[in-house]
Amino acid sequence: MKLQLYRTIPSLREYILVDQNKARIEQYIYQDASTWALRDHQGLDAELKLDSIGASLPLRLIYDGVDLES
Repeated sequence: MKLQLYRTIPSLREYILVDQNKARIEQYIYQDASTWALRDHQGLDAELKLDSIGASLPLRLIYDGVDLES
């Protein structure tokens, strides 16, 4: 799994997986050397908060123009 490889990068603080078929984003957040927390964002009304860069994005904006499954 790519996540296991990316977790070895010392500067990596957040890892984002974006579903291409429905409005769902998995966000893995670095806690310490052996722990990553998962935030699961679902639905167009959800918001992705990127603490590592001090930004947030609504899923509605991320998926703008994408034909999602019903």
